[in-house]
Amino acid sequence: MQRLKEKDSRNYTVIMVQPEHETGGQEFDNDRDHSPAADRAWNAQVPENLMQHLIANDGHLVKWLPVSLLRS
Repeated sequence: MQRLKEKDSRNYTVIMVQPEHETGGQEFDNDRDHSPAADRAWNAQVPENLMQHLIANDGHLVKWLPVSLLRS
């Protein structure tokens, strides 16, 4: 985006940017990678060290990601 700003800040020729490699979500399950490796990762438990980080920082990460949603 910085490059676009540098090169196109006068002409405004870029009207939209479509980022690649967007993450999938459960409600958009068909949009994610379904390779065997991706399916294994998708179905795996969340690593304990990541869960501990999320719990320790609950409320300080992003507003739409309450840790309570990750607990099963």
